[in-house]
Amino acid sequence: MEDEPRSGRPVTACGDANISKILVLLSDDRRKTCEEISTETSMSRTSVFRVLTNKLNNNKKFSKWVPHLLTDEQKEPRSQRKVEVPVADQTRVVQEAFRSCLKAHNGSLMLPIPGAFEEDQPHDHLAVSSGADTHCPPIWDGLACWPRTRAGVTAVQPCPNYVNEFLLAGTVTREA
Repeated sequence: MEDEPRSGRPVTACGDANISKILVLLSDDRRKTCEEISTETSMSRTSVFRVLTNKLNNNKKFSKWVPHLLTDEQKEPRSQRKVEVPVADQTRVVQEAFRSCLKAHNGSLMLPIPGAFEEDQPHDHLAVSSGADTHCPPIWDGLACWPRTRAGVTAVQPCPNYVNEFLLAGTVTREA
């Protein structure tokens, strides 16, 4: 549907040149307001708003212009985006997991011995003998809290909650 020319509303306001100017400005900063865009493009605020909403199908959400319906081209960069968590937050979460692991095993928790999990090293030193049974003690490997298990048994357990948020698999394994 085309608008009829009238004073105060030039036909070229929604032209390809102005749309491309707005696209360039949005690619630089999606948080720009209609006021800022109108100043930089010499268009009226209403024309800018009309281009953003009607021509480009954008909506303002959380003070950011986002596409209303995402195309496959728009979805692709979002799926490739990495989640960056500050190191301080990562450290805090892992320390909380370690404390809860320590509490769950009443303080009888082994920490991995440097080099113990290398392929050429035997894992016998991890086994603890109690009577006729040989068991691996509960251990914190820096990522997961492993329960006490019989030697020679593969332990499978759910990933810690903080790992589940980033992985789809959901389980980790440890061979004793």
